[in-house]
Formats: sequence, C-alpha cells, structure tokens
Amino acid sequence: MRHGPGRISWLFALALVLGSVAVLSDPDPAGSPLGAADPASDATPDGGSSARGDRPGAGTPVAAFVAAPVVAVHDAVDRIGLDRAVRRSDGDVELTGWAVGVTDVEVLADGEVVATIPVAQQRPDIVAALGLDGDLVGFSGSVTVPRSTRLVCVVVPGRLPGPASCDRPTLDLPAQRIVALYGIPDSPALGVLGEGSARDALRRLLDQARPYEQADRRVVPAFEVIATVAQAAPGADGDYSAPVPLDGIRRYLDVIRRVDGIMILDLQPGRAGYLDQLPALEDLLAQPDVHLALDPEWDMGPGEVPAQVVGTTSAADIAEVTDWLHALIVEHRLPPKLLIVQQFQPDMITGRDRLDPPDTIELLLQMDGHAPPAAKIGNYGRLLASPPLWNGFKLFYQRDVPLMSPAQVLALDPPPDYVSYQ
Repeated sequence: MRHGPGRISWLFALALVLGSVAVLSDPDPAGSPLGAADPASDATPDGGSSARGDRPGAGTPVAAFVAAPVVAVHDAVDRIGLDRAVRRSDGDVELTGWAVGVTDVEVLADGEVVATIPVAQQRPDIVAALGLDGDLVGFSGSVTVPRSTRLVCVVVPGRLPGPASCDRPTLDLPAQRIVALYGIPDSPALGVLGEGSARDALRRLLDQARPYEQADRRVVPAFEVIATVAQAAPGADGDYSAPVPLDGIRRYLDVIRRVDGIMILDLQPGRAGYLDQLPALEDLLAQPDVHLALDPEWDMGPGEVPAQVVGTTSAADIAEVTDWLHALIVEHRLPPKLLIVQQFQPDMITGRDRLDPPDTIELLLQMDGHAPPAAKIGNYGRLLASPPLWNGFKLFYQRDVPLMSPAQVLALDPPPDYVSYQ
C-alpha cells in the first residue's frame, strides 16, 4: 500500500502530539533511535524509566509503564489515539485518549481484546491542535490486564486487521527505508549477522544504517535471519532443507527490538514447499514486527539439488504465501506485513507480471547476487519492480569488489526501499 505525501505529513504532525501505544517496558526496552546511547549494551532501566518515558504523550509512567509516540490511524473518518496509560498499584491500567466517528473503543492487551470503553467527553484541545474536522470525543477508563502484559493499545471495534500501533511500530515504506544485516544467528558461515554476538550485530547494523538516514525517509533497522537453510544432502525428510533453531532467532529478535527494528525470516525451502515450512514459524510471524522473505534460488523442483541449479518460484507459489500471511494478519489483528522475494535472474520468478498482493501485504522484490558495481546497477535496472511493488538491493561485504557505498546505493534510480548486507 503506497500512501501519498499528504498522509505522511499528517501522520508526522499527529505523532508529535499524541501517543497511541502504551508499552510495558522490560529489561531490554526498545526505543533507542539511531545515533542514541548504545542500545546493544546490557544496561537496564532504573526504576522503570526508559528513553520513551519523557516523550510527549507519555503521561506519568508507573511501574515501568511508558507510552510511545505512534498513532493508530484507520482512515479519514475513523481516528483513534491513546494519550495516557498508567498502571495503578493494584495492577489495573488507567487509559485516556480520543476518537473520531466511533461510540466506543476496544482495549487490547498483547493483541487480545480485554475491554470496551465508551467514548464520552468532547476533546476540543485535540481538535484545535490538529485542525481536525468531525466530532472528536474522549474516553477514559480503568482496565484489568494480566501483570505479564507488555503492550496495550486501543482500536476501533470490529476493525480487521488491527491498527499498526497495536504491538510494535509498523511499516510505512514511503517514509521509511529498511537497512538489514543478513545471516544465521551465532554463525558467520552464511552472512555477517552471525559474526559475533547479537549485540555485536546490532552495533554493526546501526553503524551501517546511519548513512542511509534522509530527511524524508527514516531508517528502520532489521535483522534478516535465515530460518530454513538449503542443504546439499536430502536429510531425514528428503527435502534438502533444515530449520534454524528457534531459540537463537528469538534471542536476535529481542535484541533488534531494542531499537524498534524488525526481523525478516528468510526461507530456503529446498524441495519442500514454502507452505510446508511456515507452520513452524507461525508463532514468530504472528508478531507484528516479524516479516517474511522467500529465496527462489533455493526452491528446488523434483530431482533438483541446491547449489547444482538455480531454483525458481512461481507467481502462484507467492500467491499461496500471501494468502497464508493475509489469514494470519486477519486472525491476529496485525498491521500489514512485508514479504520479500529475492531475485538475480529474470526466470527465478515465473509469471512475475501476475503478482497481485492484497492490501495487507507489502510485496518487495530484492535484487540479489554479488558482482562489481556496474553489473549490480545494470541488473537492478533490469529487475526493477513497478508500483505497487517495492524494490530492494543486496550487498556482499566480501564478494562485491569494490563494495558500493551508501551514497552510490542511494543514487540508484529509484533508490531502493530495502538494503540488505550479507
């Protein structure tokens, strides 16, 4: 889904005034922006405060309860926001906020509906501050949530999927560019991500991402993690693909969340189908900050062996994956998800012109492959996707000689929406 510049500026103005997500902080709180104090350190908040606690709209944080300046926006008529969330000593949470065009709001705790609050008093202060039209009213109430709850948000009842702000910051690619490190947790064999610890990877990522910051597009840091690895041997199940241990993936997810980053799970299916590998990752993909990538290079047909041939993925295969993701998004009231498909040869995606993702999926085609700059730039132009699809560009620290600089990458026409380093 692409949004015009008017919506971006409206969102930006709104975010400066109010927060719509309440976040229960943990020992590894997210929220350190690029260039801030080291988010990869082992420091924990003192007395429950965090970098978010003194931002506009945070209210009075109690027992490590803070608010983040992200706003749930549904459309031009139905708008809703949360401007104060405080945990009381008895464990309940007091909420105050505002809404346009609705008579009540639902409260979600970690994605589950726990209460409905009617809207009541008028909020002329918000109307004046934002220049909004319509009858904007406020709501307030006390809600009982489990003590383990980390995230609370408010939504328009019955809206599926849920708003972007319900758990973690969502994607808004016209205003964002994603910069990622690629690889396997704790292993340098297949990418820079696994060189050193997860905190080492985060430090390197933030250093690499900083030159990509632009006034009109902020950087979203990402870990692109290989979740299933193509194999030279068939293995016990005969599919030439092996899963990566989930405990390592979850550990890296905890670290990238320290900077409000995202994770992308990459599938190298071998002779298995993508749909065969997704159920094992469903709990992770049900998180709003976890996304998916497909690697056709390792999508093998009958009799084919990884690394002996370059695989292919069809538009129909991709449609099956987008249907699966769409159902997951609806079931869990998630914001739209990013789906990346890697490509370095035209025939790696058959029927590419028939790709037609639903509005819940941001489909991005990434130009993969290592080569000198001139060859990479030429291949990027040949494989360029047109709207509503997005474009990515992959770089290899060791195999791209010389390695293109961020300035050279940003000079591509158009500049990529996603940049990954392996």
